[in-house]
Amino acid sequence: MMGKDLILDQSNIRITVNVKDTVYKNFKLKKITVDKIIGSKTSKLQNKYNQIIFENKSDINKIISESEAIICRNPDNLYSGYLLSNLCLEYKIDKKATERLFALLNIKNQDEAIINNIKKYIYAKQLLKLNDKISDFALLDVDNNLFNTESLKGKWYLLDFWASWCTPCRKSFPELKIIYEKYKSSNFEILGFSIDEDKDKWKMAVKKDNLNWINIIEEKGFLGDIVFKLNIQSVPTTFLINPEGVIVSENLTPEELDSFLQKNLKE
Repeated sequence: MMGKDLILDQSNIRITVNVKDTVYKNFKLKKITVDKIIGSKTSKLQNKYNQIIFENKSDINKIISESEAIICRNPDNLYSGYLLSNLCLEYKIDKKATERLFALLNIKNQDEAIINNIKKYIYAKQLLKLNDKISDFALLDVDNNLFNTESLKGKWYLLDFWASWCTPCRKSFPELKIIYEKYKSSNFEILGFSIDEDKDKWKMAVKKDNLNWINIIEEKGFLGDIVFKLNIQSVPTTFLINPEGVIVSENLTPEELDSFLQKNLKE
């Protein structure tokens, strides 16, 4: 049960506990229970939820509606993410309602694992894999212009997920540059997708490494919607997309990519 967890916010908090001697399997132990918490808004929300559960044990709809109200009134609070995750996993709430509530949350204040649990619930049937067709999306490029992948229809392209802090990512760029120069006039493009949360560091890396292909950024790290739907767990991660928008390969080495393009691209 979620009520057994103790979630506190960063504020001046006073916790009063009871300490009792107890015996467990012939071992003498100290049993500590929380008596009172003063100064924590998160704790108050948790107590409110526990009260809702206690008063509406047989009325699931009431539990859901009251819980949703807590989230709507407290989108910045850490507990709202935990509460929404619990509504998904324990009560299987409607996915449209989940999306609506999720959009209210201040993601930066939430636990990353909890956010990923919610996204898995929302996007369970949308996670892409090899041989799936990738949906078009639009993000800002390095010149702050909106780039839409729809413009890549009819082309082969390498979707390269990377970050300015990722050493292996940046070490691969010299070889990718050679491949890009070799095939860019043969219906091939590279789309660099940064998971950086700091746009300035991303732009500095693009400039320093002289990346002359298309570069875009989502600015949400591994919590970005596109990053999640493509199930990106680490960087570097690459997908090779064919002219029909289908993922035909992933995480090819530069040598494997060169060999594939040589066999499949028309001069």
